[in-house]
Amino acid sequence: MASKTLLLDLPNELFPFIFQYLSAVDLLKTFADDKSHRFQTLIQPFISRLDISRESDEWVQNHLSNVLTQHEIVHLRLQSNHLTLIEEHLSSNHIQSMEMIDFDASNDNQKQILDRFSGKLKRLSFVQPGPYEYDNLASLLFRSDSQLERLTLLSYPLYFSVDDIEPCTRLTHLSIVSEGMSPVFVLIQYLPNLQNLKVTMFSQECIVQTPPDIKDVKPCSELRSVTFQGWIKYFDHIESFFATFGSTIEYLSMDIDCRYYVFNGKQLEHVLLDKMPCLSSLHLIIFSPLANDDSIEIETFKSFSWQKFNPIVYWHDVYAQQHMIFTLPYKSDRFQYFSNEFVSTCVSNQTVSLCFDRVRTLILTNTTPFKFETFLFIEKVFPKVKTIKLTHWIIDLLDESEHENEEDHQNIAVVNDDVLADTSLQIPSVKELHIDLWSPFKDYKAFRRFLQFFPNLISLRFKSERSFLHDILQHEQEDKFIKSTLARIEQLDITFEDEKKSWTDAEIRRLFPKVKQYTRGFGGA
Repeated sequence: MASKTLLLDLPNELFPFIFQYLSAVDLLKTFADDKSHRFQTLIQPFISRLDISRESDEWVQNHLSNVLTQHEIVHLRLQSNHLTLIEEHLSSNHIQSMEMIDFDASNDNQKQILDRFSGKLKRLSFVQPGPYEYDNLASLLFRSDSQLERLTLLSYPLYFSVDDIEPCTRLTHLSIVSEGMSPVFVLIQYLPNLQNLKVTMFSQECIVQTPPDIKDVKPCSELRSVTFQGWIKYFDHIESFFATFGSTIEYLSMDIDCRYYVFNGKQLEHVLLDKMPCLSSLHLIIFSPLANDDSIEIETFKSFSWQKFNPIVYWHDVYAQQHMIFTLPYKSDRFQYFSNEFVSTCVSNQTVSLCFDRVRTLILTNTTPFKFETFLFIEKVFPKVKTIKLTHWIIDLLDESEHENEEDHQNIAVVNDDVLADTSLQIPSVKELHIDLWSPFKDYKAFRRFLQFFPNLISLRFKSERSFLHDILQHEQEDKFIKSTLARIEQLDITFEDEKKSWTDAEIRRLFPKVKQYTRGFGGA
């Protein structure tokens, strides 16, 4: 009779391979009643960074106090309302790093708890998927007695006055959302040892951003790494930043939307490279979706200064009036507004072989109907893309001529006939398809071909109307491919322009039997 091997019989060396597939909370729940010193020692490295953000208030209240008392937790991720449940255990624990979700700066109780224990933290992050903003928070974070070395404020802009902040000599890493460059200039003056700065720019079309006050501003001698992303509304404000702080920067990453402005190599060399003599690493993605300019000359990126850095790639979609400049390797996990014109206009200042192996989301726009060669190109150079989004390109909300031509945009076919004719090409890495065009999607042939492109599709999102349902139902009776493909969909999100002409629950369930929950919206997407 074969003997049984119990979990406790396994050698210690095997447990790390088992524990890596379990979350820290799962480990705690699994071995909560096991008091052996051996197991508690084995799980300690895997629970020192604990995420309880998805746990119920009841679990947090009943169990977390014991966890904090019995184990050495150095990082804690939690919902901010959990603070009141474990307040008494925070100050005496080993926690050095904390990530808070949905911190409400208007909640005096949460602010008081943060004020009492934040002095011992070395790292602090705020993630705000909810409606809360960071008003009145700066005075708690930027204090002269702060021990913080790294501070991250995501999702919403940080607003403050100069009276709210004090010099913070220990802070070396700062990541914030800022409305304009002025707050950035102010903060740097109070962070003399700042080494790593990451700024997500927040801009609004109707709001004028104040130029940064550069009078009496001193360079930051420790600043080495800078990252900018988001919509840069006034590029001359960015120029002021590099002119003021660029002398010590060694690493620069910019993933920015310049909206109406496009820059050639000579202009960027003057604004960026000439201001950063210590620069050794450069990563650029500069997108200009509304720049009605001629194509720039790639030769302007062939100077000696540019040749010291990674290759520059440029492409221009004249139909959408959009330009894009980026370095290789491409660092982002998203590639926006890819069209036929990329294949025909893409040029580089060096000999390159394109491969976007970091891209997981590819956003397509049919400024002209997609050609078969475009999908061949996608299959070759985007090997790990998981989500395809088919959308319209950006238009200038203030340009009346754009709206006059909107009907013409709506009438552009999604794909060429050569795409429909060849059904052999597949892109198996894609799991999600989103369709959000100018008008409800109702091209059944194109829809069927997209489903053929993506044989492992499990998530579908699109804007439609009742006539398209009629086409699907009509073909579903005789087309086994459509029936089996829709039956594979697990996540569904459909938007209808007219609620009275939407699909019924029964009709959706019939077409998508595997979908457990779906989202059905009305009006514009």
